[in-house]
Amino acid sequence: MLEQLKTLHLAFGVFVVAFVVLSFNLGGIPVFTAFEANNILENDTVLYRFFTSIGQQVFGASPYGVRFFSVLFGAGTVLITYLLGEKWFSRDAGLTAVGALLCSFYFQLQSHTSSPDTIGTFLMALLLFSFYSYYKTPKLVALIAGYVSLGLLALTVNIWILPLVFIALFLIGHFEGLSAKEAVKKFDLARYGVATIAITFIVNNVIIKTGYGSTLSVDYAVNWSTVVWILLGFFPFGIFAVQTLIRAIKDKGNAFVKASGVLVVSILLVSLFFGNDTADFAVLVYPVLALLVGEYVQSILAKDKMHIGTHILWWAVVFVLLFIPFLGYMQFGSDEALEFAKRKYLYVMILTYGGIFSLILLYTYKLKAAIATYAYVWVLFGFFFFHVIVPALVDKTIVNETVPTKAAVVYKAAHPTVGLFAPTDELKTSDQVYQYLQIDT
Repeated sequence: MLEQLKTLHLAFGVFVVAFVVLSFNLGGIPVFTAFEANNILENDTVLYRFFTSIGQQVFGASPYGVRFFSVLFGAGTVLITYLLGEKWFSRDAGLTAVGALLCSFYFQLQSHTSSPDTIGTFLMALLLFSFYSYYKTPKLVALIAGYVSLGLLALTVNIWILPLVFIALFLIGHFEGLSAKEAVKKFDLARYGVATIAITFIVNNVIIKTGYGSTLSVDYAVNWSTVVWILLGFFPFGIFAVQTLIRAIKDKGNAFVKASGVLVVSILLVSLFFGNDTADFAVLVYPVLALLVGEYVQSILAKDKMHIGTHILWWAVVFVLLFIPFLGYMQFGSDEALEFAKRKYLYVMILTYGGIFSLILLYTYKLKAAIATYAYVWVLFGFFFFHVIVPALVDKTIVNETVPTKAAVVYKAAHPTVGLFAPTDELKTSDQVYQYLQIDT
């Protein structure tokens, strides 16, 4: 009983901390990117549209209103990741997984943007939790929850997630030495898997008719940028990603770990070869990768020994961060118009000095302190990034200076943020412009 209360207490604390970190200056940054504005105006994914409308009804048509549920689903992802980590591995592994997500720059950025991405990562974490619960204690409710989460994920993000998860579920039985027939029966793929495909197809094509979240098309050029960005966005714990995946795939004692490693690699491979804009699909690896990294970090802490490849990557990250601020500062030159950018750019030094200090701790045989320090530094950088750097940059953009807060009139091409939270009339022809000017003058 006391152990359960402790788990609930920690879970509540994890959720609160996650919500605070992921909502740094959430309403203080205007919607200034075309990507976010187009999502708000045009994205017709059902779950995203539903929650965005609720956010605006509760908090008003404002940046906070359209982003609120991104933060809520992000914090929910962190919470489920912690609970699964404690259930799957250990409490320390779960807390490490939480740290991996909250330090991730891309995960923070994702939660500060109104898009379906955080709904996707939440559903990914939920289906993982449900299937693992069924794997340990076969209960129909857990199995159904897993397949429902999977169906919603396919409708929200991409249809390709269905076969990848089905393969991972099949491999769990296969890695346990079961026959193909028994492996299929383990998660009842023949019935519930087929039912999930049929229901999502009917819902998508007959009921809502909006198309699956995003589309993937065969691309003859290898799309390295998305995969590299996703892995870089997982830093600082991204330095453990490669060794974590190798260890997971080689794992012979835990079929669920091995299959999860295969799932992460398969999602990244699909993102590598299909389409030019698959970040919303590739980011689904974050909850799974965070759990595997959490367990891997705890294993190296127990041995107090880190792989040489991780040492090299840690040094490489600090080395790059050591020069980025100076190179950026020099690049801005003596242009007075960019003076504000030069000052704000130096906040990157937080990561540089933090990295150097973490290396000092690393080589004074304080591995745990080194990892924890660098994790805290990245969270601190996130605070300054959203409270200082982004507002300063947005304040100087043409978009921010021209976006109206009251009724406006635009002619021809206009940035999608124009009129986002204010009524806007669009004039499409020169005759309409002349007519408008004559009326108003």
